[in-house]
Amino acid sequence: MKEVYKENFFLNYKYNIIAMLVYISLVLVFSPLLGANWVQPGDFNIQTGGGLYHAVMIPALLLAVIIASELFYLPRWEKIFANALTYPTIILTFIGNGIIEGLNLPWGLANDVIQGIRDVLLWVLAILFIIGLIVSAVKNKEFFKKTYGAFILLIVSSISVAIAPIYAVVSLMPSFWSFPLFSSTISAVGNQTFVGNLITSHSHQILPAAMCATAVIAAVAFSYYESSKRIKNLVNIGAIISIIAIIAFTTIYWIAGVGTYSIPAIFTFGPSGVNGLALDDILTGLSGWGAVIMAVGVYLSLSKNDKNTRIFRTATIVIGFTIMAILILIGYSIEFNEAFYGFGSPGTPPTGGPGYMYDLAFMNAHLLTAFFLLPLLFLIFVAFDFMYKKDNNIKRYLSYLSFALMIISFYAVLYATMTAIETMLAIDVGLLISTVFIIMVITLVKRKEILLTK
Repeated sequence: MKEVYKENFFLNYKYNIIAMLVYISLVLVFSPLLGANWVQPGDFNIQTGGGLYHAVMIPALLLAVIIASELFYLPRWEKIFANALTYPTIILTFIGNGIIEGLNLPWGLANDVIQGIRDVLLWVLAILFIIGLIVSAVKNKEFFKKTYGAFILLIVSSISVAIAPIYAVVSLMPSFWSFPLFSSTISAVGNQTFVGNLITSHSHQILPAAMCATAVIAAVAFSYYESSKRIKNLVNIGAIISIIAIIAFTTIYWIAGVGTYSIPAIFTFGPSGVNGLALDDILTGLSGWGAVIMAVGVYLSLSKNDKNTRIFRTATIVIGFTIMAILILIGYSIEFNEAFYGFGSPGTPPTGGPGYMYDLAFMNAHLLTAFFLLPLLFLIFVAFDFMYKKDNNIKRYLSYLSFALMIISFYAVLYATMTAIETMLAIDVGLLISTVFIIMVITLVKRKEILLTK
């Protein structure tokens, strides 16, 4: 049967991947002109976080879905729907999140409509994607046997990712609040607390779940399942750990998001027990450790690849390790010293700390790197490897650039956290965005080779 992707420009997955690479690169490059202020202490503001961050990351999720649809042999109807959403998602997201996010009425109402249409379309895609994975697992039994850990992890992480946006939509649309469940909850916990709980559950859940999904996509893209049984078992063990962690933190964030449950910290000590790891951070970290175990297995499987491809895929894995190093080595160190860092608030424990400005610096630094540009670069490396099969010096030079950037990124976050000076972080952000732009240019230059390669 002739594939639909060879018949229609808008349904060709390679054209659509290239289109999203171009879009993401240009939004990042021109984001300061659109009002983004990436390097600032603390959390992102409305235009930076609610606007430009989502203007990049929402299409990035669709990019991951399109790649996964090919790698996991999803049904044709799912692939058609996913690819057909490429340009509507780009246009609606850029107009809504990139331009009019945060504007007052009537633009705010228009933004709700624009983003609402996109959200409904993508949520339908999420359901079709999950169903498609299950159908593929049943139809492709031999492939499923080789990759069962990856298959199940992608299904579980996709369900978690599909649930998380509901929190954000409900928190931002008061029209939902007349429902008995929401109105009673608001009365019990208060409007501001209710909205805060939902937004926290949304952001803390969707990021680790999506990152685990991306790790799975990379593992299958790098063909770990063609290696020895020992390597496949190692990857499956990591996947099982991540599956358990995702189910656990998805449940906790659901309870905390719509109820009054306050997620506790464990291993507490210090004044009023302020030092210690939050339970949800332990679970999200556990999902990351599962991904690390998977990555070790994938790395061991790279020996079968040609030299430049092996280096490029190793560089991709190192990006994932850098993300974990920032979150675990630096992030956990702060949580065990909250008496000083004060949860980013001035004052004294348990409500603040003398080093709050350093915590605010870390908040911005890790949001920019470990929860934004590094996962994005990881996905773009996977996309480039997936499309560009040629083993040449382009992959080697990009790998060397990436190795250097990972060292800079880690020390940029560390330096910002220790000094509250974000100059090195700003340089790192510029270098990471430049790298994304370079890959986009290479992809456009090599597009004929990419499109002709099976």
